[in-house]
Amino acid sequence: MSAKYIISIFIIMCLYSTVLSQYQNVRISSPGYNTPEEVSIAINPSNPLNLAAGANINFYYYSTDGGYNWTQGTLTSKYGVWGDPVLMFDANNNLYFVHLSYPASPGYWIDRIVVQKSTNGGQSWNSGVGIGFNPPTRVQDKAWIATDMTNSPYRNNLYLAWTQFDDYGSSLSTDSSRLLFSRSTDAGATWSTPVRFSDRAGDCVDEDNTVEGAVPTVGPNGEVYTSWSGPLGIMFDKSTDGGLTWGTDIFVTSQPGGWDFGISGIYRANGMPVTACDVSNSPYRGTIYVQWSDQRNGASNTDIFIIKSTDGGQTWGNVIKVNDDIGTRQQFFSWMTIDQTTGNLYVCFYDRRNTTGDATDFYVAKSSDGGETFTNFKVSSSSFTPNSGIFFGDYTNIAAYNGKVYPIWMRLDGNNLSVWTALVSDTVAAPSDTFKTTMSFNTNWNLVSLPLTPKSYLKDTLFPSAISSAFAYEGSYVLKETLSVGEGYWLKFPPSQSVQLEGRELFADTIDVRQNWNIIGSLSLPIATSSLTTIPSGILSPDVYRFTGSRYTKTDTLFPGSAYWVKTSQAGKVILSAGTPPTKKMKPTQLASVERVSISSPYTISFEVKEKSKVILKLLEREGEPIATIVDGIKELGTYRMNLEPSITQEKTLYYWLYVLPVEGNEREPEIVTGKLSLENK
Repeated sequence: MSAKYIISIFIIMCLYSTVLSQYQNVRISSPGYNTPEEVSIAINPSNPLNLAAGANINFYYYSTDGGYNWTQGTLTSKYGVWGDPVLMFDANNNLYFVHLSYPASPGYWIDRIVVQKSTNGGQSWNSGVGIGFNPPTRVQDKAWIATDMTNSPYRNNLYLAWTQFDDYGSSLSTDSSRLLFSRSTDAGATWSTPVRFSDRAGDCVDEDNTVEGAVPTVGPNGEVYTSWSGPLGIMFDKSTDGGLTWGTDIFVTSQPGGWDFGISGIYRANGMPVTACDVSNSPYRGTIYVQWSDQRNGASNTDIFIIKSTDGGQTWGNVIKVNDDIGTRQQFFSWMTIDQTTGNLYVCFYDRRNTTGDATDFYVAKSSDGGETFTNFKVSSSSFTPNSGIFFGDYTNIAAYNGKVYPIWMRLDGNNLSVWTALVSDTVAAPSDTFKTTMSFNTNWNLVSLPLTPKSYLKDTLFPSAISSAFAYEGSYVLKETLSVGEGYWLKFPPSQSVQLEGRELFADTIDVRQNWNIIGSLSLPIATSSLTTIPSGILSPDVYRFTGSRYTKTDTLFPGSAYWVKTSQAGKVILSAGTPPTKKMKPTQLASVERVSISSPYTISFEVKEKSKVILKLLEREGEPIATIVDGIKELGTYRMNLEPSITQEKTLYYWLYVLPVEGNEREPEIVTGKLSLENK
């Protein structure tokens, strides 16, 4: 919803304030700036120490040390900046700031949604792109953005959803509101013509019968999901083709009392839904969650609720209460996020359970069992008392990544607004599917890539022994200090060595390519170059080149951790998939070999190494899905025997995939062997 009055604009200051409590509270907004409200926060997955935030009406903030210190700035755009801030990073270190507009004539108040972009973590911004301009009276309001961080064909797409009003505030039956959607496939440079996805329209009053609150999210296979509130309750829709087409609206649940309600001490309040999907490797991967608040338990007892779907939004489970108090106090202005490294859910909200009158605290609720139960904990160091005469904004926000959780909220002290975060470290470990791999490097220059999804994308963290910067090829060489999955880099090392990386296995990736030459990355398993596909089809030259330490050679396999030159006839996408590992046994000259891979009682796997080599041995199901990594490291000459876990031996038939690369000699080629192991009668 839109701010109803002008907020003063101030100069930049670079101060910060910290309050100590159980969870360290850090003031994001600079002292002396007393108007910021309505907040958003984002974590850079390529560099988790880089955080960014925004507040009404035109404030931006960034941190480079994990939220301990913040720098404040004033956002400007040729389209004007008029609140409703939303910040989001993509997978390539780009940051986006979505907001409403107020351009000079012939433009008018909130006549379009604006998306501005930063390529340096929020320190500076371009002027932005306007989306949805539809004069003379239609206005565009309450937008939210999502980025596809999956390995689907739509990876790196940006998705934007918002409400369009025929005439904002009109009660005429001839004026209506609807939900629109647009996407960008070029990192925000251009956006598609908006399409409508809500089947039922709402009114233009900006109350319960207006359709609002569409927050898009992305599913494991690139699905786009969103839900919203309106005259029919909470509704849901999805797209399975990257936002090009949408289905029929699905009823999720009722919202007793509507989404527009009153809270004592608050200028205005709402319970619009937030939609999120688990794309982690947790047991709840693919689960869609919708979280909201309403007054079903009374006007003085607003509560926070969540519901989930495990079948792509076709059906929905039971409504679950998030706040665990047993009293009749208010909980309001909630938001939800998922830590996509663990699958843990976090919901933040204002809470009055421990106060009297309008005194207010800020809480976070965590679920580690797929939204079935929640643990609540206070994160604000002290209470504050809001004043209904001062506009307080329309939402809070929260972000989480790799166990670091950053709720963001407003507080009011006297007549002075300020923006705060708490530094929350969740000590619960990530799922035990963490994958480790050892990469071997030649002396001098190497073409390298990330064969997994690491916890940090900083070059110096991943490859501390490298003696050069990383150089990507984007038509010319570009220095990179933050790396990305799917992209290849030149890195220089002193005498040959091995480096171990840790993260989540990568079995598929969709890589953006430009016309002509590109350096592409790899997956956690070798894949045949003949398996590469493209969008559009047929744009990839069949010749793929690797660098062997002294020269380029053609290759028919992409190996984990290496990078490769490919040539395309036009810009598009290259799709890598290791769903079925290679079945071909390679026989180049001077091969090291592993022999006699076999199973013996009691379920012991054995193999023989004929010379010192890098060895990876995986067990797979029939469909080619790895179920266990038995070996991943350097092995000396000898015979090795290893016991299998009982859970692995439930299968009657297993398949093995074996990768061997001698460690001596720069020109050596690896060997890949696959085979079948029978566990019957052992």
